[in-house]
Amino acid sequence: MNKKTQRSVSQSQSAPPVAGRPGRPRNPAVDVAILAAARELLAELGCGGFTMEGVAARAGVGKQTLYRRWPSRAELMIDLYYMDELSDPDGEQPGLPVEQALGAWLDASIQRLYRPWNQNLLRSLAVTAQDDLALRAVMLARITHPRLEMGRRILRRLRAEGQVRLDLDIELAVEMASGAIWFHLLFMPETIAPALRDRLLREMLAMVTPR
Repeated sequence: MNKKTQRSVSQSQSAPPVAGRPGRPRNPAVDVAILAAARELLAELGCGGFTMEGVAARAGVGKQTLYRRWPSRAELMIDLYYMDELSDPDGEQPGLPVEQALGAWLDASIQRLYRPWNQNLLRSLAVTAQDDLALRAVMLARITHPRLEMGRRILRRLRAEGQVRLDLDIELAVEMASGAIWFHLLFMPETIAPALRDRLLREMLAMVTPR
C-alpha cells in the first residue's frame, strides 16, 4: 500500500505496548487476509451491507484483532480504495513548471479512477457518506481535503514564482477541477479516462496563465 494512504489511522491510534513488555509482533499475513476478505465482502454486499463483524468472520479473525488494525469500517473501506501500488507524483518541487506541477496534481487526484473497481468503490462511498456521517468525515479527512490542500499549495507556490496570475482565485481553481472530477464520477455514464485529465489540465492552464 503506497504512502499516500498515510497508512491506516488505525495503526497510528492503536495502543502502545505496556512499558517494559515487548508487544506482540504484527503478523502481515493477518492484514492481507483481512483486506482480501473485506474486498470480497464489499464486492458482494456493497457499502450498505459492509460490516466489521462480517469482515472478521470472513477473514477468520476476532473482532478485537480487526479493530486493533482499523478502528472503524470507514477507515477500512478507505484503505481498500488506496490498496494499490500507485504512488502520487510530486507536483510541489520548487521551480517545477506550471504544466508539470498541475499535471502531477491532477494525476494524484484522478489516476486511481482509471480503474473500474476504484471508480465504482469511490462512487459507492460518496453516495453512502451522505447518510453515514462517520464515513463522510473519514472521506473528507483522507481523500477530499488532502487533494484540495495539495492543489492550493502548488498554486500558491506557482503564484509566488510568478508562473500563474497574481489575481488568481486559488480556492475556486482547485474546487473547479476537483468538482469536475466528482461530477464525472457521480453523474456521467462514461468511464473516467486519461482524456479527462488532459482536458482539465488544458483548461486549468488557460485559467491560471498570466494574461
